[in-house]
Amino acid sequence: MRWPIQVQLLIPILLVVSLAIVLASAITAYFGSVRDRRQQEDRLRRVVATLMEASFPLTERVLQQMQGLSGAEFVLVDERGQIQASTLPLAAVMEQARGQCAAAARQLGLHRTTLRKKLDQFGITGQ
Repeated sequence: MRWPIQVQLLIPILLVVSLAIVLASAITAYFGSVRDRRQQEDRLRRVVATLMEASFPLTERVLQQMQGLSGAEFVLVDERGQIQASTLPLAAVMEQARGQCAAAARQLGLHRTTLRKKLDQFGITGQ
């Protein structure tokens, strides 16, 4: 049985057009996400530069307000590497979990080794 010429032409053309639409949508989504990521990183760099030049005391309250504006987590570290203020919930969660990394990791939704690396990175003690 032979297919009519209209169907023989229509199906390949529809497939090509559909594929072109899908590819164009995927490319647009990819480049849009790359642009958004760059914009977010640029905004965060500007926030960090502003905080570095700040003449006001960087307290935990100020960092929380900056977190509300930028959506980023902030950790203020002194010259010795000790945490002075932070918006990270790591220390509070570790206190609630009584220093147990496995329990704290479950609360934060992290793997235990990931939490351990973060604790070591920020100088927070745990078991």
